[in-house]
Amino acid sequence: MESNRIPPSDGPGVSTIEEGRSAGDTRPTWLLFGELLSDRFPDHEIAGGAPFNVAAHLAALGDEQDGRPLLVSCVGHDARGEFLLRRMRELGLDTEAIQFDGYHASGHAEIRLEAGGHRFVIDPEQAWDYIVATPVLHVLDGRQPAWIYFGTLAQRGASREALRSLFGANGTPGFLDVNLREEAISHEVLEWSLGRAEVLKLNEDELRRIAVLTGTGVRDPGAAALRLIERFGIGRVIVTRGEHGAWTVDCNARFVATEAEAAPEDFQDSVGAGDAFAAVCLLGLVRGWPTGLWLRRANRFARGICRIRGAVPDSPAFYEAFRREFSESVEHIA
Repeated sequence: MESNRIPPSDGPGVSTIEEGRSAGDTRPTWLLFGELLSDRFPDHEIAGGAPFNVAAHLAALGDEQDGRPLLVSCVGHDARGEFLLRRMRELGLDTEAIQFDGYHASGHAEIRLEAGGHRFVIDPEQAWDYIVATPVLHVLDGRQPAWIYFGTLAQRGASREALRSLFGANGTPGFLDVNLREEAISHEVLEWSLGRAEVLKLNEDELRRIAVLTGTGVRDPGAAALRLIERFGIGRVIVTRGEHGAWTVDCNARFVATEAEAAPEDFQDSVGAGDAFAAVCLLGLVRGWPTGLWLRRANRFARGICRIRGAVPDSPAFYEAFRREFSESVEHIA
């Protein structure tokens, strides 16, 4: 639906935010596809969306040798869109793969804090439901990212065709962060997504639900993960368990788990904890960390995010201790 975009002033086509890249710019290591929106808490509003959160963490934790995250999404011509772009720039994120939509409003999600957690209420027909592939391919200019991070939420509308075009354009492996919401998910979208996942990251509840939806359901979570690996050709499944830690299993049936850790005493909320976990997994995969190491570090970073309100810290100082730890040599770490 490219006709739904306002074209740039210098010619026809789909409107993107930035006109080009700086000289000597490296290829994006991580392409993060999907929802860019504002998370509306009862008393404040912040930039959010899983791809945005993951991109922000990668930009803060990574360095020049890692490359850069590239967020692919769409905003409307409205004040909220300006706010989201301004926040991206504050965090050092490139906006060149963000598209404008002249017909749909910028995205938002109502966050309702409840006992034991939170839930999202996300209206349909938001700008990020209408991403198209052509301007993204132009931005990439033939360069192949190391990973495509994607979820199922951004495939509820027309954006799923753009995602499929991006996967079809190259052999980049997919990191699928399922992020199932309360809405029913298309069986076709779920199976297609699992088939593109080199890495599948989800929580225990999502694992149970997907095992049932795909007909691979068994009572033992480890066996269910192995069934998914076998059926869909997935290289690795990562399962988060909140304060009970996390575990992962690969296509060779090698299990690695972290120990349980109590919630931090200064716990604020769990918004974005899963996105923080995913970001460190992606960083560890690119840097070649041993499995047990990136799993522990991801779990620890997610716990740190639970100590702030929202998914992304306001101050870069939050990341300093993690950056130092993550830059340590791992040659002798099992």
